[in-house]
Amino acid sequence: MSIPQSLQVLTTIRDFIRWGTSEFLRNELTFGHGFASAFDEARYLSLHALALPYDWPDDYLDTVLTPPEREQVIDILRLRVNSRQPAAYITRESWFCGLKFYVDELDALEVTRTNLELHDLVEAVTLYESDLFDSIPVQQFDVIVCNPPYVDAADMAQLSDEFRYEPEIGLAAGNDGLLLVDRILARAGEFLSDHGVLFVEVGNTREAMESTFDFLPMTWVEFEFGGGGVCCIGAQDLKQQQPAIMAIAS
Repeated sequence: MSIPQSLQVLTTIRDFIRWGTSEFLRNELTFGHGFASAFDEARYLSLHALALPYDWPDDYLDTVLTPPEREQVIDILRLRVNSRQPAAYITRESWFCGLKFYVDELDALEVTRTNLELHDLVEAVTLYESDLFDSIPVQQFDVIVCNPPYVDAADMAQLSDEFRYEPEIGLAAGNDGLLLVDRILARAGEFLSDHGVLFVEVGNTREAMESTFDFLPMTWVEFEFGGGGVCCIGAQDLKQQQPAIMAIAS
């Protein structure tokens, strides 16, 4: 990619952060995940494209970039997109450990297969078409990572247009946002080894989850670059509390 004539004047990291911020605001992007503002998003993406940390000292933001670096930053700012394919990313990042992965995707199996082929990970991942655990053979996993629909009715009614490009089935989760989380908690213990853990993302439904399952120990993950709504629950706690969970889920 050659640098467009209109962007030739952009040479420093600071230039691209400013330009990216303007582009995001001009296109009325919604910042519902990760960073909460156009500036923070542009700063992170610009520095990420250069393999630099988000807290890179401001004194270095006036560093002049090489033409290939400028192209790379332009690319990543223009292709600011959300991915719904955690399997390929998690597997790629952990492949060196020799781990095996199993993926349950109701509406994205074909895209997942394509991504796995692109990253040469077909042999590392087993795909199931299943409604949560229903069609997955009972077996013992050390880690289950789950990002189910968790948007409650109130938040669904207020979603911006950008989110409505997503199929509603991938977002809506009943009045309290726990429609699917209830079912996941009810059966996850069957599929976890004794030392296993469940990671589940519930976003803004955290308060409802803590209230509904106040008897269940949860550890909430703190992320380096902000964000939240992801908790970790141990297998032993899920198994011990299964009767109480089932009473809520039924």
